[in-house]
Amino acid sequence: MINQDAIETINGENSKNVTSRESTWFAAMGVLAIFPAITSLIWALILNSTGIDGHDFSATVLFSASAVSIISIVANSYIKSALYVYLISIVSAIVFAFTLEVYFVKWALIPLFVAALYTVPIFNYIKLRVPSSFNGRAKVRPFLAALWVIAAVMTVSQVTRLSVFIVDQEQTHFSLIPGVEWFERHNCLTGYVYAARLASASSENIYDTKIVETDPFTTPLPEYATDMAPFTLDGYLYTPAFLLLPKVLTTISNDFSFLRVLWFSFSVLITALSLSMLISWLQGPIADQLIKLMPIFVGAMPVALTFQLGGSQIVAFFGLLIALVALERRQIVLGSFLFSFVLLMKLWPVLLMLPLLFQRRYKEIAYICGFAVLMCLMVFLVFDAKPWLMYFNYILPKISDGSAFVMMDESIVNLASNFSLIGIPFKLVPFGIDAGWQEAKIISLLYSVLLLAITVFVSMRMREGDKAQHICLWLALIVLGTLRSPLAPMHILIGFLLLMVVTSYLIRSRWQVGLFAIVWIMMTVLIPPEGVEAAMLLSIFRQMIIFSFIFWVIFRFCRKDKYG
Repeated sequence: MINQDAIETINGENSKNVTSRESTWFAAMGVLAIFPAITSLIWALILNSTGIDGHDFSATVLFSASAVSIISIVANSYIKSALYVYLISIVSAIVFAFTLEVYFVKWALIPLFVAALYTVPIFNYIKLRVPSSFNGRAKVRPFLAALWVIAAVMTVSQVTRLSVFIVDQEQTHFSLIPGVEWFERHNCLTGYVYAARLASASSENIYDTKIVETDPFTTPLPEYATDMAPFTLDGYLYTPAFLLLPKVLTTISNDFSFLRVLWFSFSVLITALSLSMLISWLQGPIADQLIKLMPIFVGAMPVALTFQLGGSQIVAFFGLLIALVALERRQIVLGSFLFSFVLLMKLWPVLLMLPLLFQRRYKEIAYICGFAVLMCLMVFLVFDAKPWLMYFNYILPKISDGSAFVMMDESIVNLASNFSLIGIPFKLVPFGIDAGWQEAKIISLLYSVLLLAITVFVSMRMREGDKAQHICLWLALIVLGTLRSPLAPMHILIGFLLLMVVTSYLIRSRWQVGLFAIVWIMMTVLIPPEGVEAAMLLSIFRQMIIFSFIFWVIFRFCRKDKYG
């Protein structure tokens, strides 16, 4: 067990020391995980605006930029003079640009110079905001500190490697799962951009599922999607309000390869902003756990794969967390705006308005409703009424009868990776049980009633100012809300894994540490079971773990004796 007296003594010694090893390590990981998203966007912007054919040099440029960032961090840690630090950083950028024989050296210098000039300010900004309670942990548990550094290095390497594949889709060996064609050629952003283009320039149905997963090598992609090859075309199943975001993207640029990088960078940055806001707001033991487990969370396969596949779930999940924290800080305009956008995008966040209602925070509710109405009006102004008519007349009936989710049981992989309760009847078919959409509808109705009852129960027991309770119950409701969808693949595990992280401060014994590790591995490692029955059993077992853990969290944090 951790020697708490030793920690308090060390914290006392380091309370004024903002340059502790722990703060330095965390700040370094933060910068090196964020910068690949920034430098990849800069490099993609250069390629897009100049027209040069420099994609083959993407790996060289991005890895060199990371090397420049590392040199800047090391120099800043050992040299007091800021002038010398910047001089070393700039010289290293120039040396890398020339010695690595980058052909387009005058353009490659730009992302390298950005890394040289902005690494140190961002590094110092993060370091100064690491909670002082985190300082001194390496002296108490040196072995765990070494594991943290190893995990951080692996996570940074994974994000940097992934950024190369995002810039150049031809370099599939940088994919998170190289050799698996579906992961190399599927990108959710195709559906968002195609729907925005179609809604702006045509009267065709943006929800038509006939074009979903069209193979560009066997069937020509439809008009407004021809530049998306080699990716297959994904479907669009969101409300028309979400079209506003891809419309902004297509206004910035209409080049899909650049939009893919822009979306990746946006997703990484909103994730970093959300996690930093949580750490700053929570403080205390939960913030410490967020810092300690940040490497394995960001590097977890569900998170990293969602970055690669361009799913909107990252934006929705972390955008909602920013909104909730902003509302707690009484930043009503920011919180209400983000909340209303995610609400119109996913619909289920309406559940999280119930705690506001029980707390009589009518002003926040009014702002959320007001922003939602404005966004709906904006859809009318930008796209006319066509998307809304298509949504209510075409896709909603298909969602109700299940025909909008035909991809749900097309393959073992799709079925086994669907964590929704509504998917269970389809998982029973291989065992000789005749079940399908009829049973799924009954489960959907019962689950909706149960979800509403749980939300009311939680809302009545949320205590004002109890940050630990709020973040745990928010995440529990978010995960339960996402599981309401008929199709809830691996991305829903992002909320579940973060819930595991924030509740890990309650761990008190070794067997609990072991149980945490087993569950974490089971939820993050892709396990290809042999046979259909084994795949379905494993999937159902994972679902049981998710629901069991969430209900444990809800009842523990809703206890009247303050959960202990």
